[in-house]
Amino acid sequence: MKKGLDYYSVIYLLISWVAIRFLLFGMHGMKGRPDLLAFRGAVVIAAGFAMKMRLTTRFASLGYFVSFLAGYLLRKDDRSVSGIWLIWAIIYVLIVLMGVYLDLKMRKSTK
Repeated sequence: MKKGLDYYSVIYLLISWVAIRFLLFGMHGMKGRPDLLAFRGAVVIAAGFAMKMRLTTRFASLGYFVSFLAGYLLRKDDRSVSGIWLIWAIIYVLIVLMGVYLDLKMRKSTK
């Protein structure tokens, strides 16, 4: 595995944040919440780098956009921002936890 390969996680998270925060603003109308989730994703990616958890960093970066789409598609009311936000946050946490689980499982199997 190349060392620089996981830097794509940061780049993908940044691109996803710009797309959701600015380009897709009309779909959700949220200003601070995309920033909050992106910041938390960046913290997870940094922790994943520090602990050499490759899948966690990738799941955190890809999960940001995937969970936004899921939140948008699964919302109950077209005008409700809280429905998108809540579903987005929950699915994002689940995706990140899946990455952590898979990383830990891989570590255990290689020992």
